Amino acid sequence: MSAAAFVVALSFSSASGQNLHPEFEIRSGSSLRAGLLYGSLAEGELAQAPSTNQPEDPWIAFDKAEHVTFGFLFTLGTQYVLVNKLSTRERRALPFSVGVAATAGLGKELYDLKYGSGYFSRRDLIADAAGIALAVVVVLL
Repeated sequence: MSAAAFVVALSFSSASGQNLHPEFEIRSGSSLRAGLLYGSLAEGELAQAPSTNQPEDPWIAFDKAEHVTFGFLFTLGTQYVLVNKLSTRERRALPFSVGVAATAGLGKELYDLKYGSGYFSRRDLIADAAGIALAVVVVLL
């Protein structure tokens, strides 16, 4: 989108009271147009829109350690039951163990989305996958 088209779209959007770009909220349409045209935007004229109530989800957190541990232990536990209690060959049981642990992790995130925090964390799924991958390495040793 060219600068001229952006200014025209912006003037139409502020005249109608709607924002065209979802990441930004226009505080004052006329002063924003003037700032864009004359190059003098005051601080705070163009502000980021409020977040969508997503909690912080840092990569390094106790929650991620729990997910890695869960994925690891759930995979190994399922593998143990299949191999030692149900007499399944190790290589044949491994895909089932991985699938069960992955399904449990996904189910937990879907539960959080609907009934828990209201947030589906892809980072938690990645942590689950890391734990599952570690268990696969241990099983294949």
